[in-house]
Amino acid sequence: MDYERACAIIDAAAEAGADAVKIQTYRADTITIDCGAKEFQAHGLWEGMNLYQLYQKAYTPWEWQEGLIQYANEKGLDCFSSPVDVTAKTGRWRSGCCFFHGKG
Repeated sequence: MDYERACAIIDAAAEAGADAVKIQTYRADTITIDCGAKEFQAHGLWEGMNLYQLYQKAYTPWEWQEGLIQYANEKGLDCFSSPVDVTAKTGRWRSGCCFFHGKG
């Protein structure tokens, strides 16, 4: 993921008439370990990667998120976070995210 692609996704959401966009908020090192064991291997499209590598590749860097929130707001969209762990939630409060998607 690169920042310009993230902005293009926000543009597409706005053009499609969305009301909001969600940022999945996590870091690979807070949800798994970098391990080659069978239980940590990704499958399907991500065959050959372990979960740490997959999550590291897919995450949205936290330093982008404040800018993405502002960009979404400029496009008339609310932007919310789906924090995976307590460190992610703490980080979102600092970025000015106004609401969160909670899980179980």
